[in-house]
Amino acid sequence: MQKQGENPFSPFPIISNAVSNIICSLCFGRRFDYTNSEFKRMLDFMSRGLEICLNSQLLLINICPWLYYLPFGPYKELRLIEKDITTFLKKIIKDHQESLDAENPQDFIDMYLLHMEEERKNNSHSSFNEDYLFYIIGDLFIAGTDTTTNSLLWCLLYMSLNPDVQEKVHEEIERVIGPHRPPSLTDKAQMPYTEATIMEVQRLTVVVPLAVPHMTSEKTGKSRDFLLWMPL
Repeated sequence: MQKQGENPFSPFPIISNAVSNIICSLCFGRRFDYTNSEFKRMLDFMSRGLEICLNSQLLLINICPWLYYLPFGPYKELRLIEKDITTFLKKIIKDHQESLDAENPQDFIDMYLLHMEEERKNNSHSSFNEDYLFYIIGDLFIAGTDTTTNSLLWCLLYMSLNPDVQEKVHEEIERVIGPHRPPSLTDKAQMPYTEATIMEVQRLTVVVPLAVPHMTSEKTGKSRDFLLWMPL
């Protein structure tokens, strides 16, 4: 972002790439270079798929599932996107099966495959199977990338509009974590202001398409354009 200088730019691709790469590291045991054409194509497919899913025509699939198979328009485009993402994810699963080292698992897929083998020995009807693994990593890769990216983008917007809040969050991060180590879950208990800020951003905005409407159950303080509260 600093490389952009004073020129206007969209932070979406930068944040989307970073978030997706973290999820890839956890699930696939690898990250992709930001210039990797396959990786960029998958991110574009995900973004486009979510965009056309909000198309009024596609919403009719929830009522008439057979519409999904229409050979034209957004229905056809959605099927092609789903096919390409499915091919990408199943190839990753196949590569993991071929290179699996039971003594040295590298990521979530390796751990799942090892557990799947254990389950099959003891229970032939176990729900642990390759199809379920595919749906899990699909949820993490697609839904995880989109929701986390949107949350961070909304945080950027509200921080730029509320520099006083940004300063307090920054001070807490510097005091608790500092500049020389990555954050961990153990830091969460010592960072109530940062946590409250994140939760407030997610309360104010919608981070997933067609999310359930939500609101606070009671007043928590004096109303402001950007309301933050701290647990006593």
